[in-house]
Order: sequence, then C-alpha cells, then structure tokens
Amino acid sequence: MSLLVRCRDYPTSVAHYGEYREHLRRDFWFSCAYCTTAEVEATGIGFEIDHYVPASRDKSLLTCYKNLMWCCEHCNSAKRNHPTPKASEAGFRFFNPETDNFNEHFGSDIDSFRVTGLTREVGEYTERVLILNRRPLLEIRQQRKRVASAQRQIVEGFRALQGMALDTLPKESRARVLAKMAILEARADRAQQEIVDFMLSELNRSPLLDRDPNAGAIARERRDFLRSCDAIAPPETSASPRDEQQEGDRVKKRKATEKGRRHWVRRG
Repeated sequence: MSLLVRCRDYPTSVAHYGEYREHLRRDFWFSCAYCTTAEVEATGIGFEIDHYVPASRDKSLLTCYKNLMWCCEHCNSAKRNHPTPKASEAGFRFFNPETDNFNEHFGSDIDSFRVTGLTREVGEYTERVLILNRRPLLEIRQQRKRVASAQRQIVEGFRALQGMALDTLPKESRARVLAKMAILEARADRAQQEIVDFMLSELNRSPLLDRDPNAGAIARERRDFLRSCDAIAPPETSASPRDEQQEGDRVKKRKATEKGRRHWVRRG
C-alpha cells in the first residue's frame, strides 16, 4: 500500500508545471518524494519539482500532474535524466511513492539507520543512484528515532494508567471511572491521530519555501530600478577632431615604418 494520495482539486490545465508547486508540497506532506526529508529538516537544502519520467524523454508529460514529484535538490540533482533508455528497457526505475509499497522495496537497519534495497530494479536502484544513505539522511533518521522514543514513552504511560486495577476502587466508583477511562481513551486516540496529521503536514512545512505574496511587486521594482540605471547611464561620447587627427597621424607613421622595413628587406 502506498502512503501518497494525491489531491483532486489541482488545476487540470496549466501553462507551466510550476503552477502546481503548492499542490505538490501538500500532496507530498512537504517532504521529498524519494528520501522523505521534510522541508523543515532540510536545513540549507532547497526543494524543486521533479519529473518522474524526465521531460527530455517525453514532452507530453511536461505538465502532467501525475508525473510531478516534490523533491529535494540533492535527490533531483542525482536523479537527472536517469534511468537511461537502456536501463529502463532492463526494468530499472525509481521508487514511486504513489504506486509502490515502501516496505516491499526497502529495508532498514535500526542501529546504523541505513536503508537497503530489497528489489534490484527499484529498491537498490533508487538507493544507490539517489545515495539514500548520505550522511545528512543518517542524521535525520537518528533524530527521528529519538522523537519516536519520546512519544512511545508517553503512550506507554497512558496505557499504564488504563491498566489500573479497578477492583482497588470502591464499588460505587468503578462504573464511573470505567466510563471516564473509555471517554479518555477515545479522546486520546483522536488526539494522537490529529497530532500525527499535524506533524506530517504543518511541522514538515518550511515557511521559507512558501510563496512570497510581495514577490511580484519586488520583481517589478527591481526591473524598474534596472531600467532607470540604464536611462541615466552617461551617453557614449564621440572623439574630438583633435583626437581623430592624432589617431590619423599615428596610423600614417606606422604605415611609413612598415613600408621602409619592406624596402630594406628587398635591398638586402
């Protein structure tokens, strides 16, 4: 089962695939489609729109939404125009989070934080070509493990409270306590799901990658400023009659020197 479900409210026709940017960010939980690095985790690393099937390979897929991925710069740079036509014919392709099951193609080592490809044509190919075990990714996985451990301790504490022996309470209180615990459990499950959804969306999103609402105005001001600089540039000045006379004299002198040199060469 894939983890990605694309939104259905994206424009069906666009002039440039860049118009899908915000839809893709949301679809991919503000994370890279290949290495899963979240925007907020990718300090100093930008994100781009990737064509799963390279646009150079199939122009018809240039603005096809299903062919677009939200991708970090590192993975997009490594992916380039791979796989080559020959590799594609041999069955090699990159992992597709929309159609592929991660656990079918990748395994992981909880001690080294490395991922391994379980399938040669997809898992190993993706891991080795995109370098999914580069050092920054190992550090990110280590940080994620620490966060997960803290969450697990909180859940275990709540479960311990649920496991409290009711027979130690007065009989007249047991029913009320049991009802309250049932309500608490339902709320806890709902709250936990809300927290997960929030973490996968808002906490993964980096505001630095949000569109600047003033970008258009800033671009226009920059363009107008550059035009004004061109307008006030000093005009090209023509040479004065005296300069032209001096240049003519230098040319005549140089020609006379060359003529004299050729004359002496012939006499010799």
